[in-house]
Amino acid sequence: MQEFFTRLEKACIELHQPLPEIKEEGLSLYEAQQELLKYVNKYEAVVNAKKLALENLNKKQIQLCKILTKNKYNYAIDLKYPPLPTQAQFDKLEAEKFEREEKFVNLKHEITEIVDEIKYKPNSDFEREVLSSDDMMLSNQNLKMLEFFAKCMKELKLSTEEEVSHLRTRIEDLWKMLDIELIDRDEFRSHYCTSRYIIGRKRQLIGYFGSVKN
Repeated sequence: MQEFFTRLEKACIELHQPLPEIKEEGLSLYEAQQELLKYVNKYEAVVNAKKLALENLNKKQIQLCKILTKNKYNYAIDLKYPPLPTQAQFDKLEAEKFEREEKFVNLKHEITEIVDEIKYKPNSDFEREVLSSDDMMLSNQNLKMLEFFAKCMKELKLSTEEEVSHLRTRIEDLWKMLDIELIDRDEFRSHYCTSRYIIGRKRQLIGYFGSVKN
C-alpha cells in the first residue's frame, strides 16, 4: 500500500495536482489496494503521455531551431513547466520558418530570373549555393545576404539595360551614317538587336563600336 501511495504522490506532484480522495470505507484491504492501484495507473499514464508529448515537441523544436539557426528553449521533461507554453513556442517557430521559406522562395525567384536574363555568372560560394540548391539554412544572416544579392542583381540589370539602350542608339546612328535601307535594318534588328543577344555580345559590340568611332 505504501509503495502505491508513494507512486501516486509522485505523479500528482509532477502533474501539479492534489492527491485524489480515495474512498476506503467498507473496502477490504485487497479492494482498497486495487482502488489505489487504479489511481496510480491512471495518473502515471497521464504523466507518461505528457512526457512523451514534451519529448516530441522538443525534437521538433530542435529541428526547427537547426533550420533557423536559433538556440532552442530549454524545457524540463520532469513537467516542472506545463506543456502549453512549449507548444506556443513551437507554433511560433513554425510560423517563423514558414515566413523565412516564403521570403527565400520569392527572393530566389527574382534573382534567378535576372541571372537568366543577363547571363550572370555567380562569383562566390554563396551565390552558387543560392542558384543551385533549394535546401539552404534560413538564418537571419543568410536572408540578409540573399536580400543584398537580389538588390545587386536588380542594380546590375538596370545598368545592363542602360548599356543595351546605349548600344542600340549607337547602331541606329551607324545605320544613318552608312545610309542602310529600313528593310535591312528591320531584318538586322530581328536577329541581332534583342536584349539577350546584345547582352551576350556586349563586350564585342563595345569594342567594335569603339573601333568604328576611331
